[in-house]
Amino acid sequence: MKKTYLFPTGFEKVGWIITILSVVWIILNGILGTIEISMVLPALIYGGNFSAPSEGLIKIGEDVYLLGLAKTDFNATLFPVIFITGMLFVGFAKQKIEDEMISHLRQRSLVWSIIVSYSFYALITLLVYGHYFLYAYVYGIYLFLIFFIIKFKIDLFRLKREVCKCKDNEEINDEYGDTDCCCKNCDCV
Repeated sequence: MKKTYLFPTGFEKVGWIITILSVVWIILNGILGTIEISMVLPALIYGGNFSAPSEGLIKIGEDVYLLGLAKTDFNATLFPVIFITGMLFVGFAKQKIEDEMISHLRQRSLVWSIIVSYSFYALITLLVYGHYFLYAYVYGIYLFLIFFIIKFKIDLFRLKREVCKCKDNEEINDEYGDTDCCCKNCDCV
């Protein structure tokens, strides 16, 4: 039996909750202005304009240190980790029925999202300059997972719809646990 590196099925719901709360946090920050929550976290490299000057174990430049504590903001540090974790749970949780076709859809969606994401990065490199270039690159990190999830969910929906095309238009539960299947008395499922 092949080993899969997917999260258990229940992680998808947890991932959706985390992702939706993260999007709500982004919207609140946009409406109310940046909500700053300062904290001190361990850092491998820190200093310069991004953290409060403090002493680290090893000084490697002017106000740049290795191994120490750095003052940072929730939006810049923990929020991206929480958002990415939620999207990873959504994108890489097992489906109720994880067969070869679902694995194939997942693989196709991954390849597609890599191509689209790197095309985006190529366009950004050619067309955007100045500090907006850095913004586009930072926000572009999230695009790979967003593109993957959108493509995978659309392909999964199309697969379920294709499997469920039958003569009867009655609504029953299909093997995927959804009630939008139109199959009742056919052997296409």
